[in-house]
Amino acid sequence: MNEQDEPKANPKDKPLYKDPVKMVPLIGATIAAILGGIALYGQIFPPSPPSNSSVEYVLDTSADMKGKLGEQNKFESVKDHILRQVDGFPNVPAALRLAGGGSCEFGYQPPSVEFEEDNHDDFETTLTGLRPSGASDLVSALTHAANDLVQRGEQASNELTTVYVFYGSADECTSNPEDRIRAALSALRAQENVEVDFKLIGVNPPEEARRLLTEVDKVAGDLGFSSSVTFAKEPSDLIGSPPYCDLPAQEDHPRDCQ
Repeated sequence: MNEQDEPKANPKDKPLYKDPVKMVPLIGATIAAILGGIALYGQIFPPSPPSNSSVEYVLDTSADMKGKLGEQNKFESVKDHILRQVDGFPNVPAALRLAGGGSCEFGYQPPSVEFEEDNHDDFETTLTGLRPSGASDLVSALTHAANDLVQRGEQASNELTTVYVFYGSADECTSNPEDRIRAALSALRAQENVEVDFKLIGVNPPEEARRLLTEVDKVAGDLGFSSSVTFAKEPSDLIGSPPYCDLPAQEDHPRDCQ
């Protein structure tokens, strides 16, 4: 067969790499597959919490926490939620402070569970068998939590701490709550080594408690703290981002923290 008899190449049969029209959908499909794989990897293997972070939980233990959260007991729902978070992030130092449950005592008391890593057992021991009772004392609990962080700031430099406040009743112990809260948070604001993000969760609270949590959020914002307030009506409303996604350093992993 001579050269004249050889079949001519069809111009439509160009290799893919020479045909931009065919390459575009292939490249798009490849990118989509890669991004899908990255998203799946992120779900299976979540990023590690940022270094130098901690969490403190403030739990309302007053008699008003005997109520319901949807169809569930709100006190048990919150306890279960806290235990799941602590268990999920053993490398994040966590502390637990109980709010109320007794007479209105204003003297400082250390947290029921001190800041430690991998202390799920301590949380479980403290929370197991705990039943809501007595008066509510949110203001004192927040004041003491601020003192916890002032003391911790003397030990841990530039630490980022998320303070979760689970509260479902009206404060029965303080006549001037706004003034006391502002004084406590102002003292904390003067502490340069600690950055704080307040997460205030009203657990199906009465209107008076809603107003107080909203006021705490305002005071925290006025002083330059990161702060938010939400009101849970169902147990599912308690489930949010893990602690490290709520910290001010979340820009370190924006794709994983929605």
